[in-house]
Formats: sequence, structure tokens, C-alpha cells
Amino acid sequence: MPRVHPKEKVVLGAAALSLSLPVLLVSIALSDGLIQGRTRFLPCVHQTIFHHECMTCGMTRSFGAMWKGNVRLASAYNLGGPPAFIAVWILCFMGVALITDGRRPSRRRNQ
Repeated sequence: MPRVHPKEKVVLGAAALSLSLPVLLVSIALSDGLIQGRTRFLPCVHQTIFHHECMTCGMTRSFGAMWKGNVRLASAYNLGGPPAFIAVWILCFMGVALITDGRRPSRRRNQ
């Protein structure tokens, strides 16, 4: 198996973080309002045109419920929400691992 250059690992890690962190941050920022019905979004274009929900309808509310630890409610909003939430976290951790190359932060010694 070919070795990956360290710079390529950093690029892959940055890409993983740029995909996962916005999803996690937006879902936690909106979680209270989404579950309580205070936050409103534009109507789903797919639902407007075809008159049925798309595969991602309810995904943001599902992520909000996952932040609250309510897996049952998250599954009710969108059945794929809890697995997608876990996948986004895995992607986030993979990004950090690729950027740091598995190294732990070193402590500076006082000399």
C-alpha cells in the first residue's frame, strides 16, 4: 500500500473538518429552537415540487435531538439522523487524527 505524504494527510484532515464541523456547529446552535418549533426554515424545494419528503427532510431537527441525547425523537424526525450524526462525529475525529498524525500535544518543560 502506498504511503501518504504528510502534507496530503493535512489536506485530507482539513477537508474532513471543513465538512463535519459546520454541520455539528449549526445543529448545536439551532437545537433548542428546532425541537421546540421556534426555528423556521424555507420550505423544502423537493417537497414543494413533488409533494413528498426528501431523504434529508427532518435531518436538522434529528441532529438537534441527538445533541439533547433523545435518540427516539431523532429517529422520529428522520430515521437516518442518528447514524448520520455518528458518521459526522467520526469524520470530525478522523480529520483531527489526520492533521495531528496521531500525535498528542507535547507539554513544554520548564528549564
